[in-house]
Amino acid sequence: MLGMGNAMSRIHAAWPWLREWVPYVIPAIVNVLLIVLGVVMSLPKLAEKIEDTPKYRKWLAVVCIAAGFVGFYFDVRARHDSERTSSQLLSEVGDALARTNQLLTQTSSLVTNTGTLATFATRAAPQLAVFQTELADLRQRIEAAREKHDPQMIHDLEAKAQAAQLKTDDLSRELLAITKAPVVASELRDWKNERDARQQNLHNFEWEDQVHYEQRHKDEKDQKGVREIQQQWQVKYEKADEEFDAQLKDLVATADSLRKELLQRLPPPGIIPLDKLEEQRFAQATANPLALDRNDAAAYLEVLAQRIPAPK
Repeated sequence: MLGMGNAMSRIHAAWPWLREWVPYVIPAIVNVLLIVLGVVMSLPKLAEKIEDTPKYRKWLAVVCIAAGFVGFYFDVRARHDSERTSSQLLSEVGDALARTNQLLTQTSSLVTNTGTLATFATRAAPQLAVFQTELADLRQRIEAAREKHDPQMIHDLEAKAQAAQLKTDDLSRELLAITKAPVVASELRDWKNERDARQQNLHNFEWEDQVHYEQRHKDEKDQKGVREIQQQWQVKYEKADEEFDAQLKDLVATADSLRKELLQRLPPPGIIPLDKLEEQRFAQATANPLALDRNDAAAYLEVLAQRIPAPK
């Protein structure tokens, strides 16, 4: 019994290997068998003995036919598996090329956006520093005028300080909008991938729960426990979807607000037909965020930011 148990355990351990290689080994074995039979039949005396013995002829015919069918079946299966593997490989290569092309496109867009941001920031930062220095100087002069109790000078300086504050705030908002555009665009593009990754993680955890449960309850005939696990995880799937839907709603609102801010800063000729079309799309997305083509919206925000010239 012990020897039988060891033999069964070895067969069980070797079974995956056998399942993998048998379809490829059997046709070769059949070909060797047919070659051996051909050699045997080429021996005159043995061939005459088989020819004169009906029993041998029948067994030889059965062996040849069976070997032929077995070889034919496994050869066809091996070819089918090979073609399926080749098709899958071509499909994966196509997907990889598509992802590579998308990555190159995003990289090109990132380089362009980085150049635009660098140019704008390089020119805007010194101006912003000048405005802030001017504003600080005006505030000091206002305090000095108050000490001298000069109402007219205080009034004039406060008017200049208010104008300087407006210029500072306006340039700060413009710089913030320009730098924020590629960030929001990236979030729009990545939203679906992040949601799918979250759902995939949840599915993996559910699968682990089911496997552990089935291992602990091998004798359970009904699937009540498994169904309960599925119901529990279904609640988590729906909650995750609700969270991502809320995130998309906020993201679309942020993108729309940014779009409006950028439109106000366009140089002549100002708004073009594309801007009006995007306004309609964002209006529809406000009611139904999933209706927005996020890739197109992301590309539009990046282009819109590039249309705003850097300060001179």
